[in-house]
Amino acid sequence: MTGNKKFVSTLQSSLESRLTKFEEMECFQVAATLDPRFKLDWCIGEEQVIIKNLLNAKVESASPKGNATMKCSAQPKKRPKLFSYMESQSSAMPADTAPHEVPVYFSTPCLTEDTDPLVYWKENQSRFPTLAQRACKYLAIPASSAPVERIFSVAGKIFRPERCRLNDKTFEELLRIRCNSVAQ
Repeated sequence: MTGNKKFVSTLQSSLESRLTKFEEMECFQVAATLDPRFKLDWCIGEEQVIIKNLLNAKVESASPKGNATMKCSAQPKKRPKLFSYMESQSSAMPADTAPHEVPVYFSTPCLTEDTDPLVYWKENQSRFPTLAQRACKYLAIPASSAPVERIFSVAGKIFRPERCRLNDKTFEELLRIRCNSVAQ
């Protein structure tokens, strides 16, 4: 049993040392808050107030009301007919709804963990238009280096110490055959 406790504590300290830096990053805080499965469940105490204020600031900066304070001396350009559908969507949403989206969002209960957050935002896009835009931005799928790492792993298996005399062309051809074969 002491071996299991040591393993768990080692694993926990490793996770904390690797992931603590992400808890302080604003983009990850907003993304976790905009995930309707968690909202503010991941933070406690004063952190919740700070995160609510952060999300309110993000919503206010994205709202049309916040953008309307900027004045432009030039005449506005005439919008082409191609984008006429956007006029009806933007005029249908009142400019003062954005600040009220955050408290309403937090007043709704969290979803179950097996629910897809992107489906939630698609269904509630009309209810929370500004938050839905922010969710699309912050809940996007991050880029992954996994395919490249797989190629390096395969290359390491091909270029072993006993095969260190492979010339570059042969090595590239073997790697190409291995990575492009149908049955891997």
